[in-house]
Amino acid sequence: MKIKHILRPKDFAEVLENGEKYGAGPLLAYVERIRMRGLPEIGIIVSKKVAPKAVTRNYLRRIIYSYFRGEQPGWIKGARIIVRVASKVDSLGKRSLSEQIRHSLDQIVRKMR
Repeated sequence: MKIKHILRPKDFAEVLENGEKYGAGPLLAYVERIRMRGLPEIGIIVSKKVAPKAVTRNYLRRIIYSYFRGEQPGWIKGARIIVRVASKVDSLGKRSLSEQIRHSLDQIVRKMR
């Protein structure tokens, strides 16, 4: 499934203000379901405090975007989702980091339904 990226600060602020908040593990997700049709819009926030190395921040973004590109249920169409990495994850290895993020995303998606 294709996704659109949320890039504008104004769009981030709207979703953070108006969206429903869900959390699991090191992740928080803000979901705004305003559109009935169209591609889902995904935004990701990973701060330097959470992942000091740029390599790790970019890796986290790739994991999260690839998760939402996979087969997802129909409710996600038209939703605007911001995923924020809220707690420090830099100490984990790449494989365990990927597993932890995907597991947390699975939990969040279950809560969102």
